[in-house]
Amino acid sequence: MESLLFYPMFAMTVLIMLAYLNLGRIRLSLIKSKKVKMDYFKTYIPDSDYPRELYTSSRLLSNLYEAPIKFYVINLIVMSLGINSILFMTLSCAYVLLRYIHAYILAMGKSVSMRFYFFCASQALMGLMWLICLIEIL
Repeated sequence: MESLLFYPMFAMTVLIMLAYLNLGRIRLSLIKSKKVKMDYFKTYIPDSDYPRELYTSSRLLSNLYEAPIKFYVINLIVMSLGINSILFMTLSCAYVLLRYIHAYILAMGKSVSMRFYFFCASQALMGLMWLICLIEIL
């Protein structure tokens, strides 16, 4: 069972790769349309005409490195300890699903309150995963 935790971690990595591809696509499009000058990428200091889609796609990628690190750590701990739990696997998959939904809402510029709800739900699952791991260890 513990080796099955690789799959949610792989799915999270795919999400990060998709965010990189999206950011690259947006950057190339903005450079070709001359909405962003190549000099911007020397310092990454936005001016007043900074395109919103570049900011949101950059923010999405940053967010995917900030929040999910605890996800990778707890899954690796559980795998290394050999903890077999259907509940843990389910929570891990649910966490990834919530992160995909959160990323979609952010990338599409949808409701901030809805995005916050999915972020909070994912973090609650993360806390529960850590609690379950602690209980299993004790």
